Amino acid sequence: NAAIQNDLDFAVATLVNEADVSTQSSADALIDDLTFSGRLLLAVAVAGVLSAGGLGFFYVRRKLVNRLIAIGAAMRQLASGDIAIAVPSSQAQDEIGDMARSLQVFRASEIERRGLSERERLEQGLQRERGSHIEQIIADFRATVTNVIGSVTDNVSLMEATARNLSGIARDADSQAREVLLSSEATST
Repeated sequence: NAAIQNDLDFAVATLVNEADVSTQSSADALIDDLTFSGRLLLAVAVAGVLSAGGLGFFYVRRKLVNRLIAIGAAMRQLASGDIAIAVPSSQAQDEIGDMARSLQVFRASEIERRGLSERERLEQGLQRERGSHIEQIIADFRATVTNVIGSVTDNVSLMEATARNLSGIARDADSQAREVLLSSEATST
């Protein structure tokens, strides 16, 4: 019995030892596989981050930065007085589109302000013309009135001279009529 027991103990010890060696070798292989898998996963993660960063950079550059640069250029043109600008990205339904539509409002306000200024300038020109025309009419009226007054004054002077002449003629006629009356009375007596 003891011999069987020893054989069994030896067989169990050999099996346990072989299992330990096999487990140790499997654990080492597993650690090597995990290390390789970790490095591979790290490489894939780094590649993914770099790809996402590159795609994000080009997307942001194309979709945002270029549009913002174009709107900035349009703002500078409008600020310098150029109202014939085309406002970029005004159809976009995002914040940049909102900025572009706000720029269109500023552009429309500037166009309206210039129109009002031009109308005001034209109206002032018309008022100056009217004022000049009225001043010319007044000057012509004054000249006409002065001429009429001069003519009336001349005519009054002529009428006074004529009245004096007529008055002198009337005195002479009266005096002659008295003489005739006196002579006729003297001849009748």
